[in-house]
Formats: sequence, structure tokens, C-alpha cells
Amino acid sequence: MRKYLENVRSKPAHVRQFYALGVSFCITAIIFVFWMGTFGVSTSSGGTYAEHKESSPFNVIGAAVSDGFGSIKDLFDGRGERSYEAPENNIIVTSPRR
Repeated sequence: MRKYLENVRSKPAHVRQFYALGVSFCITAIIFVFWMGTFGVSTSSGGTYAEHKESSPFNVIGAAVSDGFGSIKDLFDGRGERSYEAPENNIIVTSPRR
């Protein structure tokens, strides 16, 4: 392993960046696969998590994005108008004396 790292260190910068990108992609892919695999894991009540929760992560993400676009559309259509009022305070501002 040490010889491999020494070999990589001797490469040009663009090659090292390419290796770094590949390694980070592989690690991310492995984490993603393990994460997706946890959705079929049994719960303590005997059923699987997927049986208790009917939506997949992709459905949840899709619904969140859709709701976000709907909220933005409502803001531009004027249906999302809200008025905000600041609480009244008793601060008196005076100009400095000359």
C-alpha cells in the first residue's frame, strides 16, 4: 500500500485529482448502497420497515421538491401573500444635539 501511495504521489496533479475523484465516488457509492439496503431491514415489531412506511426515499424527495415548487408558484401567483407586522415598541429616536 505504501508503494502504491508513493507511486500516486509521483504522478502529475491532474492524475492525482482523477484518482481522488474515483476514490471519493466509490466510497460514496458504497455508502449509498448500504443506506438503500437499510430500508429492507426488519424492525422490532416483526415486519419490515418498508411494510410500516409505504413511501420510498425517492417518493419522499419527489414530494418535497414538488411541494417546494408549489410554494414558489403560489408566491408568484399572489396566493402565498402574507403580511408581517413588527411588534410596536416604545423606543424614541432623537437626533444628536449640535
